[in-house]
Amino acid sequence: MNIDLNYFPGFTRKAITFTIDDGHVVLDKKLIDIVKPCGIKGTFNLHRVNWEGFSHDDYRVLYDGFEIANHCKEHPFALRDGKEYTYSDEYYKEGMPINEGVLYKTENPLIHIEMSESYWAHKKRTANNENYITLLFEGQKELEEVFGKGKIRGFVWPYGGQPNKALREAIENLGLFYGMRSVGSPRENEDFSLPKNRMAWVYNAYHKNVLERGKQFDEYPDDGNLKWLCFGVHSHDFELAKNWCELEEFAQKYGNRKGDFYYATNAEIFDYEDAVKSAVVTENSVYNPSSIDLYIKIDGKNTVLKAGESVSFDAQ
Repeated sequence: MNIDLNYFPGFTRKAITFTIDDGHVVLDKKLIDIVKPCGIKGTFNLHRVNWEGFSHDDYRVLYDGFEIANHCKEHPFALRDGKEYTYSDEYYKEGMPINEGVLYKTENPLIHIEMSESYWAHKKRTANNENYITLLFEGQKELEEVFGKGKIRGFVWPYGGQPNKALREAIENLGLFYGMRSVGSPRENEDFSLPKNRMAWVYNAYHKNVLERGKQFDEYPDDGNLKWLCFGVHSHDFELAKNWCELEEFAQKYGNRKGDFYYATNAEIFDYEDAVKSAVVTENSVYNPSSIDLYIKIDGKNTVLKAGESVSFDAQ
């Protein structure tokens, strides 16, 4: 028998999703109003749930049907490997001169201010490794209070990958997250394959090329493997570039096509991939030990293999 496990729900090999950082609720709503009617789902990565005039109920309503991931409370920089730091007894005051490597106190004992020439920010809010982990847990707790215990399963680095090996390993070893996403440059020239390393993955389209990448993805030939198009990275990118029209066109062209695309959050796609990998194929059966229904083909015939069930056949 010819057993083909590499299908998403709907018997398609292609998934569409997004990963949007920071939780700008006004612009996130604008994005949601475009993608939601077209059935496109994705993940919003939040570092705060205290937007002025916005209640916890408002958050739950706005992001209903989407995934929420932890973007770390206070959105801090981490200490950089190979850089020497000095902790000052002074509190940060506006207008302080740049003094590379000096960390000044703030009212929040978990956060220091680092003056820097970095293009990211002249005034960096920085946390040492211990404090970074504390902020991560505080952010996790606050998000779970709003969205539910166990609902926050992904972690997204503020300001990209944060070049701090010990901190990265410490977060990985917590075992809290299915993956950690960086910023970096979108993987524009790759073959739309799913991330090989979920602890250091990057989206593969962004606001400037989402239409172009959508066309490439739509036309990408079937090579027998699961694929995804994941665009990022902020709702305010579309606002600043004044190209919401491109997202609207993307949603109209590539949304509401369940026969062609699987629409899911980041976690749902990774969970499904794990379920596919867990399937047990023998000479005369296929067993699905996962809690997710699998969409497979047996000798070209569409078969939904229910969670925890198996299908038997005569070996040819």
